[in-house]
Amino acid sequence: MKSFLKKFFKITGITVLVLIVLMILIPIFFKDEIAEIVKGEINKNINAKVEFADYGLSLFSDFPDFSFSLEGLTVVGVDTFATDTLASISSFNISIDLFSVFSGDYEINSIEVIEPKLHLIALDSTQVNWNIAKPSEEPEVIEEEVPDTAKFKLALKKFEIEDAEIIYDDREGSTYIEAKEFDYILKGDFTQDLVTLENELGIQSLSIKMSGIKYIKDAIVKIDADIDANLKDKIFTFKENEFQINDLDFGWDGTVGLIGETTDIALTFEAKKTDFKNILSLVPGIYAKNFNDIQTKGQLKFSGYIKGLLSESNLPAFAVSIFVENAMFKYPDLPKSVDNIFIDTKITNPGGSPDNTVIDISKMHCEIAGNPIDIKLKVSTPVSDPQIDGHINGKLNLVQIKEIYPLEEGEELNGMVNTNLEFAGKLSSLDRKEYDKFKAVGQIEITDMNYKSDEFKAGAKIEKLLLKFSPQ
Repeated sequence: MKSFLKKFFKITGITVLVLIVLMILIPIFFKDEIAEIVKGEINKNINAKVEFADYGLSLFSDFPDFSFSLEGLTVVGVDTFATDTLASISSFNISIDLFSVFSGDYEINSIEVIEPKLHLIALDSTQVNWNIAKPSEEPEVIEEEVPDTAKFKLALKKFEIEDAEIIYDDREGSTYIEAKEFDYILKGDFTQDLVTLENELGIQSLSIKMSGIKYIKDAIVKIDADIDANLKDKIFTFKENEFQINDLDFGWDGTVGLIGETTDIALTFEAKKTDFKNILSLVPGIYAKNFNDIQTKGQLKFSGYIKGLLSESNLPAFAVSIFVENAMFKYPDLPKSVDNIFIDTKITNPGGSPDNTVIDISKMHCEIAGNPIDIKLKVSTPVSDPQIDGHINGKLNLVQIKEIYPLEEGEELNGMVNTNLEFAGKLSSLDRKEYDKFKAVGQIEITDMNYKSDEFKAGAKIEKLLLKFSPQ
């Protein structure tokens, strides 16, 4: 018996040792062959060309965790997008609890995506560079449900994206979004039906341009959100959260539920800080110019909601309200200020279509170095055929701009602008040159305008420009 046990342990020990040696040597000796097989199988199933510089496979570096990594991963398009790189990732790492593999639980401890770059391009609704999955040629087989004896448990301790760069370029819709230095961390135990998901997101530079207009430039975004997730019923409840864009800080309350391909949303949001300076930080030029030193006063009310079903064919109802009263701002090193700022703006949509959106700036007033400017504007059916109704009345001495706002070195601006204009009608009337159907009454007058800068040394000069408008 003793001799048998001695032989048994000897054989077992040799077998374990051989397995360990094989686990170490196979990734080394067959590394190139394995890499080519993986690349080949990936490229068979997608309409893109996938390459990676190196990969790692280890059972020992993070023992008792099994680790896998890809280095220098790139995804390049084909056909129309043959010259475009859809994605590049400096390093992709995944760690799985080794013992969970034998129990059938497959507990993923962490996933790390280091320095990914995504360049999403949409030429039109049918030509997008991220639609790279090849359709399956196999007929759909309906199988009877069989009780699953093995459970797949996703016990993800951490999912992390580090230093990402994301570009969304919708050329048909004239929308360009760029996010740089994008970091994201998600933590949560996905083995539970009820779990709290901890989210941390940071973007050091977010820019949004639509139809040639820069709405946001180099904004700083921070999100800290704890979300109670009912993974069984796919209902997510916002718990403790904070969203910040530059200095505008607001929070969300409500729920988001997933129903098949439809999302049921019921959210409200409101600014946590009520100083005018917080919303002033969203103005790109002002935020970039010694923002912390600006003197301000005035109160802000910023709130809204999103409620209803979101799908490919339906938009939920939403509303955003911005109200500012008795506000001002002044750069401490400049002699004059912008005073008596009043803003009353509402953006609403009862749901259904983006074309149901109504933008209503019922009041916008300010006095720039003592010169009053009043603006009213209402825009409806903005997608199909914008219907606009507005009024601009103001006087601006351009030479005083440098007295309220720090110009660049070598930049000069002079002249007077007087505007008193009312307008109403559909933009399609102007496109069809049916000017009698578009109301425009008033005038715009520019005198002795002169602009120069280091980048525009030739400058622009207008001695006198007078535009008089009438329906005729």
